[in-house]
Amino acid sequence: MLKTTLKPSPNSDDIGGMNLKKELRPYARQLVTTLDDNGGLTRDQVKDLRDAIKRAPKADVVSITENLRSLCEDAGLPSTPGATKPSSSNPTPSASSPTTPSTSKPNAERVSLEQQAFDRGFADLKGLSSDDTEQSSPDSSDDTVTKDEVNQMIHQALLSAKQPNQVTTPSSSDKIEHWQLPLLQAIVETNRQALIVGGAGSGKTTIAETIADKLGFDVDKEFYSISLSSGVSEAHLSGRMVMTGEFLDTEFLNIVENGGVILLDEFDNADPDVLVGLNSLLANDVISCPLRRGAEQAIRNENCYIICTANTWGNGSGGSSGYQRKQLDSATLDRFVGSKFYMGQDRRITNFVMGLTDEKVSYPESIQYRDMTLPVDTEVVALRLKLDFIKSCIDDTRRNVRQLLGVRAYAQGAKLIRQQNFSSDLAVALYLQNWTDDQLKTIGVDRDYDSKLDMFSYKFTSEFMRGA
Repeated sequence: MLKTTLKPSPNSDDIGGMNLKKELRPYARQLVTTLDDNGGLTRDQVKDLRDAIKRAPKADVVSITENLRSLCEDAGLPSTPGATKPSSSNPTPSASSPTTPSTSKPNAERVSLEQQAFDRGFADLKGLSSDDTEQSSPDSSDDTVTKDEVNQMIHQALLSAKQPNQVTTPSSSDKIEHWQLPLLQAIVETNRQALIVGGAGSGKTTIAETIADKLGFDVDKEFYSISLSSGVSEAHLSGRMVMTGEFLDTEFLNIVENGGVILLDEFDNADPDVLVGLNSLLANDVISCPLRRGAEQAIRNENCYIICTANTWGNGSGGSSGYQRKQLDSATLDRFVGSKFYMGQDRRITNFVMGLTDEKVSYPESIQYRDMTLPVDTEVVALRLKLDFIKSCIDDTRRNVRQLLGVRAYAQGAKLIRQQNFSSDLAVALYLQNWTDDQLKTIGVDRDYDSKLDMFSYKFTSEFMRGA
């Protein structure tokens, strides 16, 4: 068994007197680490405990810390600062093993978790009773509960601190990888954000998980998914203040500030207020947290990647596919002007789901991004010329082309060329994906659809090349 040394804390004997941020939470986390290292907690318990310690009000953190220390003492593990486990021969009981409860105050003075949660403003906590799980009165510092009650408290009492629509799934490394994965990963890795558009069931969420895994993140801990469905407000991302005056942090902010992958699902169905808050993060790497005292802005970590998935390009309609979504404003779409991608179906995955293996589908084994004989700077200059021509067509009112083309298209495309060896043609094709066929013909570009690969290809006509 591993030995763990706890960091000193000036008030470790008086848990209730500890400073919440500087003393209490670090001490509680160290106790969790001690139990985890020595097999005293399950993986789920460790995760739930860390979430509770991070988000819960001080009264809950005090109660959790007291019971964690009791568990450590019963198991012969260090529970005071600077102490180490005396001997590996001491048995370490399971966190769920029974123990004799200590003397406590009468039941009349014990407050149910549901009532305490309600008093703290967590009105969405339902279905708990004093028979399910109880804890001592908030003003009591010496009352204890059984280990079974601790487990119940971990898993049930702080459900309200979890964020709605959060989906954490295991790594998808054992699944068939979509043939477009290398291209999508290159886009995400280079520009740190991407908009993936595709039909329902095309595997957008799965490929986002796979990209997170490929980038070296723990999908269980460093991948956060939230569906931007109706009812999700900006507070679900940037945090909110509860009735006690405590700021309730979010897993979204944790990933933003510490690194990881964020999946914003149903991006084309988000409320405008949510998108306004996200725009600054996507464009300037900063999101406002006005209710978080002393840290009113969250600075995006350089290792924070944001993947948005949608069924439409944000125009309010999915055309012949029948999807009806909200129309996204130009400021939001500009964030992905050169980092968007249409994701088609991979027939191999379809066959696997159906239990079929006889159909052979030939997908490109590797994507040749550009002609390696051409210097990178040559491709960058070619990109600038092609985008300049497109911009002149947009500015020409006679062509009647209404599309976005700002500095960000140049910047994102140039990064793909320099860092991922993209060709200028491929960078331009990424930009043109949401254009209609009529608009493409106006600027001298033809688009073909390959039904077998479920993808579009772009051909630049002589008119376009002369203009560029």
